[in-house]
Amino acid sequence: MTVTFAKPKTSPPVPGTREAGGDDKVLRDKKERPRIRLACPVPECDGGRVPSEKRPGNTVKCKRCGKDEAKPGEVLRSYSRVTTYIDVLEDKSQIMAWQNRMTLIGVALEPDLLRGVLDKDPELKEDKDWLNRRAEVAKDKGGANEKSKKGTFKHGLSELIDLGEDLPEDVSFEDILDMDVYKRGTEFFSIKHMEELVLIDELKVAGTPDRVSSWACYWYNGALRVFELDEVPQGAVYVPLITPDGKEIEPTDKLITDLKTGTVEYGGLKMCMQLSIYSHGKRYNQEAPKLIQSRIPITEVRQDWGIIMNIPADSGEMELYWADLTLGWRAVQVAGQVRELRNLSRDALTKFEIPTGLAIAS
Repeated sequence: MTVTFAKPKTSPPVPGTREAGGDDKVLRDKKERPRIRLACPVPECDGGRVPSEKRPGNTVKCKRCGKDEAKPGEVLRSYSRVTTYIDVLEDKSQIMAWQNRMTLIGVALEPDLLRGVLDKDPELKEDKDWLNRRAEVAKDKGGANEKSKKGTFKHGLSELIDLGEDLPEDVSFEDILDMDVYKRGTEFFSIKHMEELVLIDELKVAGTPDRVSSWACYWYNGALRVFELDEVPQGAVYVPLITPDGKEIEPTDKLITDLKTGTVEYGGLKMCMQLSIYSHGKRYNQEAPKLIQSRIPITEVRQDWGIIMNIPADSGEMELYWADLTLGWRAVQVAGQVRELRNLSRDALTKFEIPTGLAIAS
Protein backbone atom coordinates (compact mmCIF):
# COMPACT_ATOMS: atom_id res chain seq x y z
CA MET A 1 0.00 0.00 0.00
CA THR A 2 1.42 3.36 -0.98
CA VAL A 3 -0.11 6.75 -0.35
CA THR A 4 1.61 9.75 -1.89
CA PHE A 5 1.19 13.48 -1.34
CA ALA A 6 2.82 16.26 -3.28
CA LYS A 7 5.51 18.19 -1.42
CA PRO A 8 5.03 21.93 -1.03
CA LYS A 9 7.77 24.07 -2.52
CA THR A 10 7.81 26.77 0.13
CA SER A 11 8.85 27.21 3.76
CA PRO A 12 12.03 25.55 5.02
CA PRO A 13 11.80 22.98 7.81
CA VAL A 14 11.84 24.21 11.38
CA PRO A 15 13.80 22.11 13.92
CA GLY A 16 11.49 20.17 16.21
CA THR A 17 11.78 19.44 19.88
CA ARG A 18 9.75 16.33 20.62
CA GLU A 19 11.25 12.86 20.91
CA ALA A 20 9.56 9.47 21.12
CA GLY A 21 8.16 8.86 24.56
CA GLY A 22 8.73 5.19 25.26
CA ASP A 23 8.13 3.80 28.72
CA ASP A 24 9.94 6.31 30.90
CA LYS A 25 8.83 4.60 34.12
CA VAL A 26 11.26 1.72 33.54
CA LEU A 27 14.56 1.90 35.42
CA ARG A 28 17.63 1.84 33.17
CA ASP A 29 21.36 1.41 33.66
CA LYS A 30 24.16 3.60 32.32
CA LYS A 31 23.94 1.87 28.93
CA GLU A 32 20.19 2.58 28.79
CA ARG A 33 19.35 -1.10 29.20
CA PRO A 34 16.11 -1.74 31.13
CA ARG A 35 16.62 -2.96 34.68
CA ILE A 36 14.06 -5.67 35.31
CA ARG A 37 12.59 -6.90 38.59
CA LEU A 38 13.50 -10.51 39.43
CA ALA A 39 13.08 -12.72 42.48
CA CYS A 40 16.05 -12.90 44.84
CA PRO A 41 18.35 -15.76 43.72
CA VAL A 42 18.90 -16.89 47.33
CA PRO A 43 16.58 -19.92 47.80
CA GLU A 44 16.10 -19.28 51.53
CA CYS A 45 15.14 -15.63 51.05
CA ASP A 46 11.58 -14.82 52.11
CA GLY A 47 10.58 -11.22 51.48
CA GLY A 48 14.13 -10.00 51.97
CA ARG A 49 14.83 -12.07 55.10
CA VAL A 50 16.94 -15.22 55.43
CA PRO A 51 17.48 -17.62 58.37
CA SER A 52 20.17 -16.46 60.78
CA GLU A 53 23.22 -18.72 61.00
CA LYS A 54 24.19 -17.40 64.43
CA ARG A 55 20.73 -17.39 66.01
CA PRO A 56 18.64 -20.39 64.91
CA GLY A 57 14.95 -19.58 64.62
CA ASN A 58 15.62 -15.93 63.79
CA THR A 59 16.01 -14.16 60.47
CA VAL A 60 18.33 -11.46 59.19
CA LYS A 61 18.25 -9.14 56.21
CA CYS A 62 19.28 -10.82 52.95
CA LYS A 63 22.48 -9.36 51.53
CA ARG A 64 21.59 -10.10 47.90
CA CYS A 65 18.27 -8.30 47.45
CA GLY A 66 16.64 -4.97 48.19
CA LYS A 67 19.50 -2.93 46.72
CA ASP A 68 19.57 -0.14 44.12
CA GLU A 69 15.84 0.63 44.25
CA ALA A 70 14.88 -3.06 44.30
CA LYS A 71 12.16 -4.13 46.70
CA PRO A 72 12.87 -6.56 49.58
CA GLY A 73 12.98 -10.08 48.15
CA GLU A 74 13.82 -8.76 44.67
CA VAL A 75 16.87 -7.83 42.62
CA LEU A 76 17.22 -5.71 39.49
CA ARG A 77 18.96 -7.14 36.45
CA SER A 78 19.82 -5.38 33.20
CA TYR A 79 18.22 -7.11 30.21
CA SER A 80 19.65 -6.88 26.72
CA ARG A 81 17.77 -4.58 24.40
CA VAL A 82 15.97 -6.41 21.60
CA THR A 83 17.98 -4.66 18.89
CA THR A 84 21.24 -5.61 20.62
CA TYR A 85 20.20 -9.24 21.07
CA ILE A 86 19.37 -9.76 17.40
CA ASP A 87 22.27 -7.68 16.11
CA VAL A 88 24.60 -10.70 15.97
CA LEU A 89 23.06 -11.88 12.68
CA GLU A 90 23.11 -8.54 10.90
CA ASP A 91 25.45 -7.97 7.96
CA LYS A 92 27.08 -4.72 9.02
CA SER A 93 29.26 -4.25 5.94
CA GLN A 94 26.93 -1.70 4.32
CA ILE A 95 26.35 0.36 7.46
CA MET A 96 30.05 0.29 8.39
CA ALA A 97 31.03 1.53 4.93
CA TRP A 98 28.44 4.30 5.21
CA GLN A 99 29.71 5.29 8.66
CA ASN A 100 33.26 5.43 7.30
CA ARG A 101 32.10 7.83 4.61
CA MET A 102 30.35 10.01 7.19
CA THR A 103 33.53 10.09 9.29
CA LEU A 104 35.54 11.32 6.29
CA ILE A 105 32.95 14.00 5.60
CA GLY A 106 33.08 15.06 9.25
CA VAL A 107 36.86 15.47 9.13
CA ALA A 108 36.59 17.45 5.89
CA LEU A 109 34.03 19.76 7.50
CA GLU A 110 36.12 20.22 10.64
CA PRO A 111 39.85 19.60 9.97
CA ASP A 112 40.72 20.46 13.59
CA LEU A 113 39.46 16.99 14.49
CA LEU A 114 42.77 15.65 13.14
CA ARG A 115 44.77 17.63 15.68
CA GLY A 116 46.66 15.30 18.01
CA VAL A 117 45.66 12.12 16.15
CA LEU A 118 49.20 11.23 15.04
CA ASP A 119 50.45 11.64 18.61
CA LYS A 120 48.32 8.72 19.76
CA ASP A 121 49.17 5.01 19.76
CA PRO A 122 46.12 3.06 18.50
CA GLU A 123 47.29 -0.02 20.43
CA LEU A 124 47.30 1.63 23.87
CA LYS A 125 43.96 1.50 25.70
CA GLU A 126 43.87 5.15 26.78
CA ASP A 127 44.88 6.32 23.31
CA LYS A 128 42.47 3.89 21.70
CA ASP A 129 39.60 5.32 23.77
CA TRP A 130 40.62 8.87 22.81
CA LEU A 131 40.77 7.99 19.11
CA ASN A 132 37.41 6.23 19.29
CA ARG A 133 35.80 9.29 20.86
CA ARG A 134 37.35 11.57 18.24
CA ALA A 135 36.12 9.29 15.44
CA GLU A 136 32.60 9.38 16.93
CA VAL A 137 32.70 13.18 16.95
CA ALA A 138 33.80 13.21 13.31
CA LYS A 139 31.10 10.73 12.35
CA ASP A 140 28.45 12.82 14.07
CA LYS A 141 29.80 15.98 12.43
CA GLY A 142 29.44 14.24 9.07
CA GLY A 143 25.74 13.63 9.73
CA ALA A 144 25.79 9.94 10.67
CA ASN A 145 23.25 10.45 13.45
CA GLU A 146 20.89 12.79 11.61
CA LYS A 147 18.67 10.01 10.28
CA SER A 148 18.41 8.45 13.72
CA LYS A 149 17.54 11.78 15.34
CA LYS A 150 14.96 12.51 12.67
CA GLY A 151 13.48 9.03 13.04
CA THR A 152 13.12 9.50 16.80
CA PHE A 153 11.44 12.83 16.20
CA LYS A 154 8.99 11.32 13.69
CA HIS A 155 8.13 8.58 16.18
CA GLY A 156 7.29 11.26 18.72
CA LEU A 157 5.01 13.00 16.24
CA SER A 158 3.25 9.72 15.43
CA GLU A 159 2.51 9.30 19.14
CA LEU A 160 0.79 12.69 19.16
CA ILE A 161 -1.29 11.65 16.15
CA ASP A 162 -2.40 8.41 17.82
CA LEU A 163 -3.19 10.23 21.06
CA GLY A 164 -5.37 12.68 19.14
CA GLU A 165 -3.17 15.64 20.04
CA ASP A 166 -2.08 18.55 17.87
CA LEU A 167 1.38 18.67 16.34
CA PRO A 168 3.79 21.32 17.67
CA GLU A 169 3.64 24.63 15.84
CA ASP A 170 7.32 24.47 14.87
CA VAL A 171 7.12 21.31 12.75
CA SER A 172 8.02 21.52 9.07
CA PHE A 173 5.72 21.01 6.09
CA GLU A 174 7.50 17.70 5.50
CA ASP A 175 6.67 16.62 9.04
CA ILE A 176 3.01 17.51 8.49
CA LEU A 177 2.92 15.52 5.24
CA ASP A 178 4.56 12.50 6.85
CA MET A 179 2.08 12.55 9.72
CA ASP A 180 -0.85 13.07 7.35
CA VAL A 181 0.13 9.98 5.39
CA TYR A 182 0.72 8.09 8.65
CA LYS A 183 -2.78 8.95 9.82
CA ARG A 184 -4.32 7.88 6.53
CA GLY A 185 -2.23 4.70 6.27
CA THR A 186 -3.15 3.51 9.77
CA GLU A 187 -6.79 4.61 9.62
CA PHE A 188 -8.24 1.11 10.03
CA PHE A 189 -5.95 -0.01 12.84
CA SER A 190 -7.15 0.27 16.43
CA ILE A 191 -4.29 0.76 18.89
CA LYS A 192 -4.37 -1.43 21.99
CA HIS A 193 -0.95 -0.67 23.46
CA MET A 194 1.57 2.05 22.63
CA GLU A 195 5.24 2.28 23.61
CA GLU A 196 5.02 -0.27 26.44
CA LEU A 197 8.04 -2.35 27.40
CA VAL A 198 7.83 -6.04 26.50
CA LEU A 199 10.20 -8.71 27.78
CA ILE A 200 11.09 -12.38 27.47
CA ASP A 201 12.57 -13.63 30.74
CA GLU A 202 13.95 -16.80 29.16
CA LEU A 203 16.12 -14.73 26.81
CA LYS A 204 16.80 -11.92 29.31
CA VAL A 205 15.77 -9.45 26.62
CA ALA A 206 13.40 -6.46 26.60
CA GLY A 207 12.25 -3.86 24.11
CA THR A 208 9.44 -1.48 23.25
CA PRO A 209 7.16 -2.14 20.26
CA ASP A 210 5.74 1.03 18.77
CA ARG A 211 2.18 -0.27 18.73
CA VAL A 212 0.10 -3.36 19.39
CA SER A 213 -2.97 -2.96 17.18
CA SER A 214 -6.03 -4.75 15.88
CA TRP A 215 -7.64 -4.52 12.45
CA ALA A 216 -10.98 -2.75 12.91
CA CYS A 217 -12.30 -2.17 9.38
CA TYR A 218 -16.05 -2.55 8.73
CA TRP A 219 -18.41 -1.80 5.86
CA TYR A 220 -21.30 0.23 7.20
CA ASN A 221 -23.84 2.51 5.53
CA GLY A 222 -22.00 2.45 2.22
CA ALA A 223 -18.54 3.32 3.58
CA LEU A 224 -15.54 1.80 5.31
CA ARG A 225 -15.59 2.62 9.01
CA VAL A 226 -13.59 1.84 12.13
CA PHE A 227 -15.36 0.29 15.12
CA GLU A 228 -14.14 -1.10 18.40
CA LEU A 229 -15.38 -4.61 19.13
CA ASP A 230 -17.83 -3.48 21.78
CA GLU A 231 -19.20 -0.70 19.55
CA VAL A 232 -19.93 -2.53 16.27
CA PRO A 233 -23.45 -1.51 15.17
CA GLN A 234 -25.96 -3.95 13.80
CA GLY A 235 -25.55 -4.35 10.06
CA ALA A 236 -21.82 -3.56 10.01
CA VAL A 237 -19.82 -6.13 8.03
CA TYR A 238 -16.23 -6.90 9.00
CA VAL A 239 -13.73 -6.41 6.16
CA PRO A 240 -10.97 -8.93 6.90
CA LEU A 241 -7.27 -8.38 6.42
CA ILE A 242 -5.68 -11.34 4.61
CA THR A 243 -2.10 -12.42 5.32
CA PRO A 244 0.32 -13.44 2.54
CA ASP A 245 -0.35 -17.13 3.27
CA GLY A 246 -4.10 -16.65 2.95
CA LYS A 247 -5.08 -16.50 6.61
CA GLU A 248 -7.69 -14.07 7.88
CA ILE A 249 -6.91 -11.57 10.61
CA GLU A 250 -9.80 -11.77 13.08
CA PRO A 251 -11.20 -8.66 14.79
CA THR A 252 -9.96 -10.02 18.12
CA ASP A 253 -6.42 -10.58 16.85
CA LYS A 254 -3.64 -8.23 17.86
CA LEU A 255 -0.78 -7.32 15.55
CA ILE A 256 2.66 -5.98 16.40
CA THR A 257 2.87 -2.83 14.26
CA ASP A 258 6.17 -0.97 14.08
CA LEU A 259 7.02 2.35 12.46
CA LYS A 260 10.22 2.75 10.43
CA THR A 261 11.45 6.00 8.90
CA GLY A 262 14.31 4.89 6.64
CA THR A 263 15.05 2.27 4.04
CA VAL A 264 13.83 -1.30 4.55
CA GLU A 265 15.94 -2.65 1.70
CA TYR A 266 18.56 -4.41 3.83
CA GLY A 267 17.05 -4.87 7.29
CA GLY A 268 14.03 -7.06 6.61
CA LEU A 269 15.18 -10.10 8.59
CA LYS A 270 16.20 -7.98 11.57
CA MET A 271 12.77 -6.31 11.58
CA CYS A 272 11.05 -9.71 11.51
CA MET A 273 13.24 -10.85 14.42
CA GLN A 274 12.45 -7.71 16.38
CA LEU A 275 8.69 -8.02 15.95
CA SER A 276 8.73 -11.77 16.62
CA ILE A 277 10.33 -11.17 20.04
CA TYR A 278 7.64 -8.63 20.84
CA SER A 279 4.94 -11.10 19.82
CA HIS A 280 6.32 -13.79 22.15
CA GLY A 281 6.89 -11.42 25.06
CA LYS A 282 4.89 -10.10 27.98
CA ARG A 283 4.16 -6.51 28.87
CA TYR A 284 6.16 -5.28 31.84
CA ASN A 285 4.88 -3.09 34.66
CA GLN A 286 7.75 -1.72 36.73
CA GLU A 287 5.40 -0.31 39.36
CA ALA A 288 3.27 -3.41 40.00
CA PRO A 289 2.79 -3.99 43.76
CA LYS A 290 3.93 -7.62 43.51
CA LEU A 291 6.57 -9.23 41.30
CA ILE A 292 4.10 -11.74 39.89
CA GLN A 293 1.94 -8.84 38.70
CA SER A 294 4.77 -7.17 36.78
CA ARG A 295 4.43 -9.52 33.79
CA ILE A 296 1.22 -9.14 31.78
CA PRO A 297 0.47 -11.50 28.85
CA ILE A 298 -0.51 -9.93 25.53
CA THR A 299 -3.60 -11.96 24.70
CA GLU A 300 -4.44 -13.08 21.16
CA VAL A 301 -1.37 -11.51 19.59
CA ARG A 302 -0.43 -12.94 16.18
CA GLN A 303 2.92 -14.71 16.21
CA ASP A 304 2.96 -15.47 12.49
CA TRP A 305 2.66 -12.00 10.96
CA GLY A 306 3.32 -8.43 12.04
CA ILE A 307 3.22 -5.15 10.14
CA ILE A 308 5.98 -2.68 9.30
CA MET A 309 4.78 0.86 8.59
CA ASN A 310 7.56 2.58 6.66
CA ILE A 311 7.62 6.33 6.08
CA PRO A 312 11.00 7.43 4.69
CA ALA A 313 11.58 10.71 6.52
CA ASP A 314 10.28 13.78 4.67
CA SER A 315 8.98 11.67 1.77
CA GLY A 316 5.23 12.14 2.18
CA GLU A 317 4.86 8.44 1.32
CA MET A 318 3.96 5.40 3.40
CA GLU A 319 4.44 1.73 2.61
CA LEU A 320 3.00 -1.15 4.62
CA TYR A 321 4.81 -4.49 4.75
CA TRP A 322 3.90 -7.86 6.19
CA ALA A 323 6.68 -9.06 8.51
CA ASP A 324 7.15 -12.85 8.60
CA LEU A 325 7.37 -13.51 12.34
CA THR A 326 7.75 -17.27 11.91
CA LEU A 327 10.96 -16.65 9.98
CA GLY A 328 11.93 -13.99 12.50
CA TRP A 329 11.49 -16.35 15.47
CA ARG A 330 13.62 -19.01 13.77
CA ALA A 331 16.34 -16.40 13.35
CA VAL A 332 16.00 -15.38 17.01
CA GLN A 333 16.81 -18.96 18.03
CA VAL A 334 19.90 -18.88 15.82
CA ALA A 335 20.91 -15.53 17.33
CA GLY A 336 20.69 -17.11 20.78
CA GLN A 337 22.98 -19.93 19.68
CA VAL A 338 25.48 -17.46 18.21
CA ARG A 339 25.52 -15.45 21.44
CA GLU A 340 26.06 -18.63 23.45
CA LEU A 341 28.95 -19.70 21.21
CA ARG A 342 30.54 -16.27 21.50
CA ASN A 343 30.44 -16.57 25.27
CA LEU A 344 32.26 -19.90 24.94
CA SER A 345 34.82 -18.57 22.47
CA ARG A 346 37.17 -17.33 25.20
CA ASP A 347 37.85 -20.98 26.06
CA ALA A 348 38.19 -22.12 22.45
CA LEU A 349 42.00 -22.37 22.65
CA THR A 350 43.96 -24.12 25.40
CA LYS A 351 47.65 -23.41 25.68
CA PHE A 352 50.04 -26.30 26.04
CA GLU A 353 53.82 -26.70 26.19
CA ILE A 354 56.01 -29.48 24.85
CA PRO A 355 57.50 -31.37 27.81
CA THR A 356 61.13 -30.50 28.54
CA GLY A 357 63.61 -32.96 27.05
CA LEU A 358 61.14 -34.43 24.60
CA ALA A 359 63.00 -35.21 21.39
CA ILE A 360 61.30 -34.11 18.21
CA ALA A 361 62.30 -36.00 15.13
CA SER A 362 63.29 -33.79 12.24
